[in-house]
Amino acid sequence: SVPCAFIGGTRDGVIASRLETIDELHAGLAGYRGSILIDGAGHWTQQERPDEFNAALLELLARLT
Repeated sequence: SVPCAFIGGTRDGVIASRLETIDELHAGLAGYRGSILIDGAGHWTQQERPDEFNAALLELLARLT
Protein backbone atom coordinates (compact mmCIF):
# COMPACT_ATOMS: atom_id res chain seq x y z
CA SER A 1 0.00 0.00 0.00
CA VAL A 2 1.15 3.50 -0.80
CA PRO A 3 1.33 5.91 2.16
CA CYS A 4 -1.06 8.84 1.83
CA ALA A 5 -2.46 11.61 4.01
CA PHE A 6 -4.63 14.70 3.83
CA ILE A 7 -3.74 18.31 4.61
CA GLY A 8 -6.47 20.90 4.22
CA GLY A 9 -7.90 24.10 5.53
CA THR A 10 -10.94 24.45 7.76
CA ARG A 11 -12.29 27.21 5.50
CA ASP A 12 -11.93 25.24 2.27
CA GLY A 13 -15.30 25.50 0.55
CA VAL A 14 -14.92 22.01 -0.91
CA ILE A 15 -14.63 20.26 2.46
CA ALA A 16 -15.78 22.79 5.10
CA SER A 17 -19.31 21.41 5.31
CA ARG A 18 -18.08 17.85 5.83
CA LEU A 19 -14.86 18.00 7.85
CA GLU A 20 -15.97 15.03 9.95
CA THR A 21 -15.78 12.73 6.91
CA ILE A 22 -12.10 13.30 6.14
CA ASP A 23 -10.78 10.56 8.41
CA GLU A 24 -13.30 8.14 6.90
CA LEU A 25 -10.90 8.03 3.95
CA HIS A 26 -9.01 5.26 5.69
CA ALA A 27 -11.72 2.76 4.78
CA GLY A 28 -10.66 2.84 1.14
CA LEU A 29 -6.97 3.65 1.53
CA ALA A 30 -4.78 0.98 3.06
CA GLY A 31 -1.85 3.35 3.48
CA TYR A 32 -3.80 6.25 5.01
CA ARG A 33 -1.70 8.02 7.67
CA GLY A 34 -4.24 10.56 8.88
CA SER A 35 -5.11 14.16 8.29
CA ILE A 36 -4.17 17.61 9.49
CA LEU A 37 -6.51 20.57 9.16
CA ILE A 38 -5.07 24.07 9.25
CA ASP A 39 -7.43 26.39 11.08
CA GLY A 40 -8.63 29.32 9.01
CA ALA A 41 -6.97 28.26 5.76
CA GLY A 42 -8.99 27.92 2.58
CA HIS A 43 -8.60 25.78 -0.54
CA TRP A 44 -5.10 26.95 -1.47
CA THR A 45 -3.65 25.96 1.88
CA GLN A 46 -0.02 25.72 0.82
CA GLN A 47 -0.11 29.26 -0.61
CA GLU A 48 -2.22 30.78 2.18
CA ARG A 49 -0.35 29.26 5.10
CA PRO A 50 3.02 27.98 3.81
CA ASP A 51 4.68 27.69 7.23
CA GLU A 52 1.81 25.74 8.76
CA PHE A 53 1.47 23.59 5.64
CA ASN A 54 5.17 22.71 5.64
CA ALA A 55 5.05 21.86 9.35
CA ALA A 56 2.03 19.60 8.72
CA LEU A 57 3.77 17.91 5.80
CA LEU A 58 6.89 17.29 7.85
CA GLU A 59 4.75 15.85 10.66
CA LEU A 60 3.03 13.46 8.27
CA LEU A 61 6.35 12.45 6.69
CA ALA A 62 7.75 11.70 10.15
CA ARG A 63 4.95 9.15 10.60
CA LEU A 64 6.44 7.09 7.77
CA THR A 65 9.42 5.97 9.83
